[in-house]
Amino acid sequence: MTGRNTQATRTPRIRTFRERLREDLKDPKFRRYFEQEKRALALAMKMAEVREKAALTQKELARRVGSSQQTVSRLESGEYERYSLKTLQKIADATGHTLKIDFKPRKNAKVAGRQE
Repeated sequence: MTGRNTQATRTPRIRTFRERLREDLKDPKFRRYFEQEKRALALAMKMAEVREKAALTQKELARRVGSSQQTVSRLESGEYERYSLKTLQKIADATGHTLKIDFKPRKNAKVAGRQE
């Protein structure tokens, strides 16, 4: 070869995580599951945040709410889905917070059973 025609073989472009996610979110079933997981993780992160702002360890918070450190860890993991209002209120009280639960309308939401 003379080197004149030295076109390199192009490697396929690797998609970024965001590109893949944007594509996957087009699937309604995936989107529902993703949104559910996102809410669970946001709640878990918020619980860890308020505990840390109160300068409490998981063990100290557990003692204040009458639970175990393992339970607090599970609540903060994002994997737990069976939160009770009573537990959330105990965490709020133990960390010096007020528990606020809010309903916000979804964009383009259809209301079940609504006559138009």
